[in-house]
Amino acid sequence: MLNKSKNNDNFNIDNKEEIIFDCLESGSTLRFFIPIALLLNKKVIFKGTKKLISRGIQIYEDICATQNIKIIKEEDKITFIGKLQADCFNVLGNISSQFISGLLFALPLLDEDSCITITTPLESKNYIDITIDVLRQSGIIIDQKDDNKYYIIGNQQYSLNNCIVEGDYSNASFIDSFNYLNGEVNIKGLNKESYQGDKVYTSHFEKLNQEYCECDIKNCIDLGPILFAFASLKHGGCFTGVSRLRIKESDRISDIKEELQKFNVEVIEEDNKVIINNKNIKAPNEILNGK
Repeated sequence: MLNKSKNNDNFNIDNKEEIIFDCLESGSTLRFFIPIALLLNKKVIFKGTKKLISRGIQIYEDICATQNIKIIKEEDKITFIGKLQADCFNVLGNISSQFISGLLFALPLLDEDSCITITTPLESKNYIDITIDVLRQSGIIIDQKDDNKYYIIGNQQYSLNNCIVEGDYSNASFIDSFNYLNGEVNIKGLNKESYQGDKVYTSHFEKLNQEYCECDIKNCIDLGPILFAFASLKHGGCFTGVSRLRIKESDRISDIKEELQKFNVEVIEEDNKVIINNKNIKAPNEILNGK
């Protein structure tokens, strides 16, 4: 939402000057590029699967309503007509951090200064930290007064030089799990000083390797699937802060539950909690054969 109303006189844009972004099933593409596209002052169409579009973009809808940017929503696409303007934006902190990152990408390019205030406790803060770090490397300055407020100076320019993209801790967690299961895998390219929140997977593996324990994963939500699977092979575990796993490209909680149950693993799901009880894990063919 926004603090103040903005006039927008861009409804007379030539419909022939339209730009189409096909996001397929990529939620990050949709959320990152909407604010950037709204800088173009053209008719912009974001296409995607019905599942992607149904996941919603309420944060941007609220902004567009206040700034008089027209939105046309259909089953497989969303059309925007209008131009994003500088303002003070109020954004919920318990939604996807990708909405906040999308605004941080776009706002420095506007003529005037802006700010973003997070109105509820911020989840996935590490992803915002990654965004700000990449922007810094690109010559963009974001002034953060505290955990809840970001100031963005307008009229900035991107000036990214050569850089090395560090290894991804989210993907590494799946491979590295074999090292906690008597395997031997050598993983290279991970930055120990990284802002990536998912680098905490090692501490979660170590705890789950020793005993049944509780893990809060609200700030490393993408680790959910591998941690659930790992816990099923060890002592089980209780995972909190999981609610956003339901609104990914699929309901990751239900999907992982369905697969683990094939191995005789008991999975108890609540609104914001998943409990893994390792009764007696078996291969699916053993279960089918009554072994």
